[in-house]
Amino acid sequence: SSLLHVDAELEEIGVACFYNCYSLSHVKTESIKRLEWGSFMNSGISAFRNSVLTNIPINCFANSFLQTFICENVAFAQANSFENCHLLKIFVAPNLETEMMMQFYKFNLICDLDLNN
Repeated sequence: SSLLHVDAELEEIGVACFYNCYSLSHVKTESIKRLEWGSFMNSGISAFRNSVLTNIPINCFANSFLQTFICENVAFAQANSFENCHLLKIFVAPNLETEMMMQFYKFNLICDLDLNN
């Protein structure tokens, strides 16, 4: 795919919407209220910032180029949400359940995790 930027005010991203969109680098994420399974799986998205979402679904960012994830209200991240996100360096999710944190983010020990803002 040659899609580089999505600047529309999106409220929902469907199942595997940007699957294998490796050239995707930017999506306007602030207005997104709902993500579905694998929304950004295998994509080139580098940053995701949102203060509305409360749930990150299964495989949402798996194998993506995600480097920055900032979501103040996310409380739940389902299985493999961030699997193989080896570029992830900044992760801010102060409301994320701690037990879930241990299960889903052990993949990258050098990631700066901010669970308390």
